[in-house]
Amino acid sequence: MDSANSLSSSLAAMASDMQASNLQLAFSVAVMKNVQDSQKQFASALLEMISKSPSPDPAIGRNLDVAG
Repeated sequence: MDSANSLSSSLAAMASDMQASNLQLAFSVAVMKNVQDSQKQFASALLEMISKSPSPDPAIGRNLDVAG
């Protein structure tokens, strides 16, 4: 009977470890999803800001005075 109790204890410990591992994975996934959602909102706001900004003079960045 000792081996049966030992086996039961081992199985219970393994199940507990698996449950803790699954919880850790679920938490990590939730944190990653939250970060991705935040980055998506930031990117959308940045794209909107860029689209609303005035267009620069087309000559800016084309003519450089390197003799200076």
